[in-house]
Amino acid sequence: MCFVNVVYLFYMWGARDSAVCYPPPKAERHVTKYRNGAISPNLLYNNDFAQNWVAWRHYGRYRLSHFSNGVTRATNKQHPIHMLAIYDGDFINATPDLPWNGVLQPVDLRDHTSFMGSGYYELRFDVDYINLSLKGNLNIKMRAVTKDFTPMDAHTTDNVFSVPNTDGSGNQLMNPKKGEVLSDAVSHFLREHQKDLHVLTSRASLVMYSKKPLNYVTCYIYPEVPGIVLISNTSLTVRHVDYKEDPSVKVNMQRFEKDDSAKLSEKIGDEFKLRDLMWEKRRVQPFYRQSTRHFNKKTDTTITAQLDVSRFSRLIELCKQWDGPMSVVIYIKEQKDIRDLNTLLEDRANMAALENVDIHLAHKRELNENLYPINELRNIAIELSKTEYIFTIDVDFVVSNGLNQHIKSHLQSTNYPVDVFFVVPAFELDGYSMENTKIFPKDKRELVSLLKQDKARQILAASFEEAHKPTDINKWIRAESTYEAIYSEHWEPFGVVHRSAIKYDERFAGYGWDKVSHIYYLHKLSFQFLVLPEAYTIHMEHATSTSWANRTTADKEWIFSSWFESITEFNFKYFPQYFNPIDMKNVATMNHDHNNNHWFDHKV
Repeated sequence: MCFVNVVYLFYMWGARDSAVCYPPPKAERHVTKYRNGAISPNLLYNNDFAQNWVAWRHYGRYRLSHFSNGVTRATNKQHPIHMLAIYDGDFINATPDLPWNGVLQPVDLRDHTSFMGSGYYELRFDVDYINLSLKGNLNIKMRAVTKDFTPMDAHTTDNVFSVPNTDGSGNQLMNPKKGEVLSDAVSHFLREHQKDLHVLTSRASLVMYSKKPLNYVTCYIYPEVPGIVLISNTSLTVRHVDYKEDPSVKVNMQRFEKDDSAKLSEKIGDEFKLRDLMWEKRRVQPFYRQSTRHFNKKTDTTITAQLDVSRFSRLIELCKQWDGPMSVVIYIKEQKDIRDLNTLLEDRANMAALENVDIHLAHKRELNENLYPINELRNIAIELSKTEYIFTIDVDFVVSNGLNQHIKSHLQSTNYPVDVFFVVPAFELDGYSMENTKIFPKDKRELVSLLKQDKARQILAASFEEAHKPTDINKWIRAESTYEAIYSEHWEPFGVVHRSAIKYDERFAGYGWDKVSHIYYLHKLSFQFLVLPEAYTIHMEHATSTSWANRTTADKEWIFSSWFESITEFNFKYFPQYFNPIDMKNVATMNHDHNNNHWFDHKV
């Protein structure tokens, strides 16, 4: 396993900017408007990390450590030093899968913004830091959610400030050696510079504006490359102003007149870019080709799927195994796709296979759509389905014989529940592809035989077992009736659910966390997961053009921030009573939160 090559060290001196704003629960919300340029108090909770992990969340995959305590010899006063560390042994030479890492905190702004007749809300995010060895960008970011839940434009970068250090202008003060115990090296540095930490401290600031009142904003701090950064203090303030400042950027200016160690960097951004009236709406052509059969709205289940024209043959293979209704969205990137689709639909064999299928077209947006909008397409397919129960699946999976009838019997025996997700176990089979479809097992008994011969296995068993582990394949092998599966992180089963269930989060595009987030929501909303004993689906091999390994660092960072923003918004909508820095982790546990509730404490 790779470990991220970044160390966060958090410390504090004195009581500078130490006030926090964590209001107690109120019967009525009182909104402070901050007119005439009046500035709010610091709205970040535990802004100087004096309370260790409290309120801050880990923006990455790896374990954090917290270092604290120390005595200032000059004044003999307690001088708390707070340090978060992410490293492992030989981390200097590691090549991590996810090179960035950091922290984030959602901040409730309901009491600090309201509808105003004119002007803007100005948000200012300040980060004080000492750059010990970072030679790449230090990024600070704000992502906002308005009170009408207008989403941010997925492609904007105006809300990110990257302070460059690649050329050494960030003034690295340490050069850790291979094999050196980093905690010891940093402790030595802090002790050596007790009297002059303030003149070594740089500041990065990001200013953004909003015409609309905001529900909350999430503040991020993260570098992208190996290095050590000490972060002493953070601040988020809001005020109402009549005019915006002109956008500008200044980086690594000298902060203090008599010492050039500390730098001052500031980005004055513009308004948060939202998907408002300027956002291009997607063109959808429903029922481009309609099914020629009729089904029972209550007892039948509709397979909902999405694809582009290049995977049409896989759709046909799925249709051969499924005798129920299907609602399929085809993603159209250019006019040639429609011509190719029409040619395929004219084929008699295809026409026969598609007699159960409603085909809808969703056209690519002309501007800024680089990733396949997988969850939006899923939601379109669900919206245009005709039955009460839906089975969302990818067309790279083919389902077991008689699955429609199997599902019918279990829906009837459970009295058609609306809060149950019926899991269809997923497998991979050696050699199963479009060129070799005859090896598909005809029933569970044949599949179990292949499993025992190690010719088949749970999907992603080798690369990411957690994705389907809760399904418990060993239990499924023995099962003669449904059994309950217990949710755990990263689970992404396929299955059947009532169409009224929460929809897929459309901020997810491309590959990563698109299904994980949906199952997480169902779990938090107290859905029960029942595994169907005779059901299965098998993945058809194909080129992994969208694999995680082919993603850029920017792609991966976007997926992670989308995941965090998604469950933050989910928490806000469904558990508003817990939307505060203390309680929020209990509802919206993110990756490794449960491991990092107590970052390991060390004495400096």
